[in-house]
Amino acid sequence: MGPRPFSSFAAVAASLLVPSGPLLLGASIVEEGLSMPRLAFGAGDTHCRPDCAGAVSEALRLGFRHVDTAYEYGSQRAVAAGLQASGIPRQDIFITTKIPGPVGKSRAGELLRQGLEELNTTYVDLLLMHYPCDTSWPDPRDACNGTDGSDIRLTTWRAMETLKELGLVRYIGVSNYHVRHLEQLLDIGNNVTAPFVNQVEWHLGWHDEALLSYAQRHGIQLQAYSPLGGGGTTTGHHGGIALDDPVVLRIAEAHSVSSAQVALRWSLDKGVAVVTSTTSSVHMRSDVSIFNFSLTPGEVDAL
Repeated sequence: MGPRPFSSFAAVAASLLVPSGPLLLGASIVEEGLSMPRLAFGAGDTHCRPDCAGAVSEALRLGFRHVDTAYEYGSQRAVAAGLQASGIPRQDIFITTKIPGPVGKSRAGELLRQGLEELNTTYVDLLLMHYPCDTSWPDPRDACNGTDGSDIRLTTWRAMETLKELGLVRYIGVSNYHVRHLEQLLDIGNNVTAPFVNQVEWHLGWHDEALLSYAQRHGIQLQAYSPLGGGGTTTGHHGGIALDDPVVLRIAEAHSVSSAQVALRWSLDKGVAVVTSTTSSVHMRSDVSIFNFSLTPGEVDAL
């Protein structure tokens, strides 16, 4: 059964935002004053071709207001072209980019400034440390333990804090961090701020509930990439999702939506923001319309 009729883009865009002001996750305030769209368009190196700029522009036309890219994707210039083609003011778009991992103080600054030039902007809204392990670590690059490379990881994080203080970045976070990496980073002796976001692989076939619980206790917003399953080329997690599972189909039918929309909505209703990637206008429209319904607590538990 097809998706429900799509409401006005203005209404949908308003529903995309994490509430501004203090946002409570568990017992901790994440940060004040941020309106980060919970749904992001991912301009990854695989899912944003052959016309990444066109895909970004189309996603923005259909209601997305958050674009996710990275140095390693090689798509920052294409994102800039898509933003320009959209005609939407820069201040109305939330841009996330990433540096490769623990690269040290000077390299972190160099990579961000390169990103700003490629993105044709004076600041990014969210800068992530893409992996907890450096590029010398064999895949998967999240497999290092909490102490492997901990010194350069901390140095890089402090450099990111400085870039935020300079106004080049609004918020900073991490990606592919497990609890052990977060515990090491947030050791009280380090005297650092907590990441605003931890972007990780998360979907019905692979979801670390202990990580979500830790994030909620420490005021960290978990964000899902590969929210429909698959992926895992750098993390080693290849769990898929059965979109034709009878439970998923039953819930989709109850809401007159697609199985993919149920999977995305499940993440949101678990308190996890999502990054989706597609070059299909039909799929983009379907993704944005996940704010037209919500799952019941019983449906969330059933999945």
